[in-house]
Amino acid sequence: HQALVDTSGSLLLAERTAAYQANHDELTGLPNARQLRARLVEHYAAARGMPQDGALALIKVENLKGINSIFGSLVGDSVVQRIALRLRACAEQNACHVARVQSGTFAVFFPHTHVLETQLQRLLECLELPSGEGESSPNVHLCAGYARCADGADDASALYQCAEFALTYSDTANYQPVRGYDVD
Repeated sequence: HQALVDTSGSLLLAERTAAYQANHDELTGLPNARQLRARLVEHYAAARGMPQDGALALIKVENLKGINSIFGSLVGDSVVQRIALRLRACAEQNACHVARVQSGTFAVFFPHTHVLETQLQRLLECLELPSGEGESSPNVHLCAGYARCADGADDASALYQCAEFALTYSDTANYQPVRGYDVD
């Protein structure tokens, strides 16, 4: 009888572990793109066709490839982990949802947008990593693009695409590291 109890406990633990791994990023422990999509779909479903509040911001470490090339992938991973820790702490203070969606790209979903630009600017300031001592520490350059649910994004996929579009323009425009999606 005891062997049966031990086996079922191990099976339950394995199922929980598999579910966690399917929805979280291995390096940072943050929710992954799949979990973010589910959160966005829930947000749109809860609105039931009513005008939406909320916004999605994508934050990218612009120079992660360079950091990995110059300092090695262990340093690059450390940069990503440090940003993830700070992002989680800062975003949770504002009831935002955070995910790591690609190698050097994070997503933040803001359920309310009345002070979006201010919140996003504070978040980026919170993420600024000190360059460290000497030449052995990388400088980290961040850029962000965001889109509001009300900006013509009729569903979770459209919202993500609009935020990606804005990120692309912030990434190529060094003079404007934060860029919103422009419906015009």
